[in-house]
Amino acid sequence: MKTAVLMTLTILTVTPGVRADGFSATHANGFTLRADQRVLFEQQHPQEYVAAQVLTEPAGFTAVDGNVGLRAELAWTETAAELTWSYALAAPSSGKMTIRIPLPESATVVVVHGTRDKRPKTQTVPPGQRGGKHSFSLPRFLTITMPDGTGFAIDPLPMGVWGLTGAAHDGQDRGMSMALAPDAVTLCFYITPTYQKWRATLRGKLVAYAAPIMYDSVHPWQTANYRYAFERVVKIGFTTAPMPKKAYERRSVTDNSYSAEQGYGWVAGAVGLSVQDTGVTGQVYRDRVEGNAPATFRVDIPPGHYYITLNFGSADADTGPLDVRVNGKQEVSGLRLEEGRFRAVPLWVTTPKDHILVQLQSSAGGRWQINALTVSALGTLNEDYTLTRSWWRFAASTSR
Repeated sequence: MKTAVLMTLTILTVTPGVRADGFSATHANGFTLRADQRVLFEQQHPQEYVAAQVLTEPAGFTAVDGNVGLRAELAWTETAAELTWSYALAAPSSGKMTIRIPLPESATVVVVHGTRDKRPKTQTVPPGQRGGKHSFSLPRFLTITMPDGTGFAIDPLPMGVWGLTGAAHDGQDRGMSMALAPDAVTLCFYITPTYQKWRATLRGKLVAYAAPIMYDSVHPWQTANYRYAFERVVKIGFTTAPMPKKAYERRSVTDNSYSAEQGYGWVAGAVGLSVQDTGVTGQVYRDRVEGNAPATFRVDIPPGHYYITLNFGSADADTGPLDVRVNGKQEVSGLRLEEGRFRAVPLWVTTPKDHILVQLQSSAGGRWQINALTVSALGTLNEDYTLTRSWWRFAASTSR
């Protein structure tokens, strides 16, 4: 017997230029999500759960059956609706969870797809071409747009590029595929065939936005290497060397003032800065900038978690003592190096703002120095379901 419930809640989206939308949902062995009466998706569980309870939450629903390992929730947030699921599948664990996304006749579909080690491809499919032959690799994001500019978006990998690795799913390799038909897109989530002979847990999350936002606005970092490190956001060398031609090479900065166009620069204390040769070669340590008065350097980045490396040292002069604050927090205190000594100082920084501020000052009335600054992305706050928000929105329960 299928359980069906209906509840309507209204939330406010914060996407600029987008009006507020109301979400509603029903459940019949899977959630159906609507926004302004338009169906965004129709979910089907990997098997029939005849004893499942559908619980009304403060902002959504939970479908649960602890006896067979079912837990699925649909939760409203400030900007979207999150579908999160966990299914305990008996061997052979070949069950598939599907998401069907109905397509209005006049809708254009933009599909971003591709594996983590390369920048994804973007494929636009106009209304009249949905019946043709299309080939998609791993789907990362779908944007459905109407001629009047309205529409919605589906994010099947809300953890971003980190969500492309099986290690993000309880150590079990989860597969995902996409099929495009004239009237709908179907996403399929499953345990990959290699692991299906054992029992397994199929776990995942999908986010639906009630506005036709694009992939880059949600996931600015798009690739990862074989160690799962994200691409560097910005690399700064405080040097008089010529600016390199390639965008991924270290930027050459002296007393450059901040500009929004370049996304970095000094916002305070640039007057009086000087660049000194350190007596060594290389992009990181060949030169360094120094000053008497406190100075602040800004780097524009999306809100998120970052790995920041500060480089100090000289072959023929002492360094410091100096202090460093990042976004107002003391990160380095009284750093001092003798001539011939060099040091890389790694920091984990979480910023809720769209930038970081690195403030340098002497801690003993002398001069401060810095050779280089590197910022690497660990993930945006939007993609974080571990440190700043939980994977599940609602408390686990088998009855209420």
